[in-house]
Amino acid sequence: MHTSKDLRREEPLSIPGISDQIFCKENDLKDMIWFIAGALRQASPQPLTVQQIRSSIEEHQPWRIDECRGTNKRLSAERNIRWILSCSPAFESVAGSPGYWRMTGNHLVRTSNLLPPLPVAPMSRMTEEEIRACL
Repeated sequence: MHTSKDLRREEPLSIPGISDQIFCKENDLKDMIWFIAGALRQASPQPLTVQQIRSSIEEHQPWRIDECRGTNKRLSAERNIRWILSCSPAFESVAGSPGYWRMTGNHLVRTSNLLPPLPVAPMSRMTEEEIRACL
């Protein structure tokens, strides 16, 4: 049996399926990214939609969906899942199958070297009027 200490963010393809005991409430695993990876691993090599990922988590570990904030827990979970899928390099949408996601094998979280540079707005000189308004 796996424990949460066995999980490595840098080795997402070693994560067990969502039905594994590591995802039980009694363990200290809470981050939704692990549950998304577990659901995708369970279905591998088949890609899943956000709704299918949420359904898989809800089927095997319903407590995790119950911990989501808001009155509509399922909708809240789907928003969280969608956001995580779009931000983490560990997941990618499937070309030619809009709405379907799979694991890439990359790290589960964005590391500083993977973050795109922040866009910088072009700066313009302040007018005399703006300078006086600030004083």
